Amino acid sequence: MIKKIMTVSRLQQACIIATCLLATFEFSSCQDDNTMAINFRNIARNGRVKPRPRNNRNFGGIPDFRTHLNNVDWRMYAPRPPTPEEVECHVEVQVTTRVGGRCIRLGGVDGPAVCQSGIHLDLLNSDCNQIMHARDALAAIEANLQGDYSTNSTSDPFADLPLQ
Repeated sequence: MIKKIMTVSRLQQACIIATCLLATFEFSSCQDDNTMAINFRNIARNGRVKPRPRNNRNFGGIPDFRTHLNNVDWRMYAPRPPTPEEVECHVEVQVTTRVGGRCIRLGGVDGPAVCQSGIHLDLLNSDCNQIMHARDALAAIEANLQGDYSTNSTSDPFADLPLQ
């Protein structure tokens, strides 16, 4: 008997969470977080979503839906973490590790700035974009400075200066 009650309560929890997910699709952008929390409590108590008039100002609905999904603290709808005996499924979690690398130009002088660490490349590294931009500016300054002395055939930049 106890096992049947637990199964029903889990089913009810799943229905409430699914109902809340569907209800967030109906929220308009003019409501604040307190109103949303009150509506969620009413939905959780009643188990039903009340029909709402359509909001003609926000025709698309999808961006508004994503905004509200990001603003809602979903932890309040989740029960405590499962014990090892209660595990029924698994969640894949991606772990990101930072590894040191160097900034290079991919494919040569005109290629995009990327961060290289071993065989790994980060093509969208903003640090390398800034570093390579600074290196390019410094190389241009050095080229201009050396260009001033390029009329002399010797490698000595001071050969044009008069002897005293």
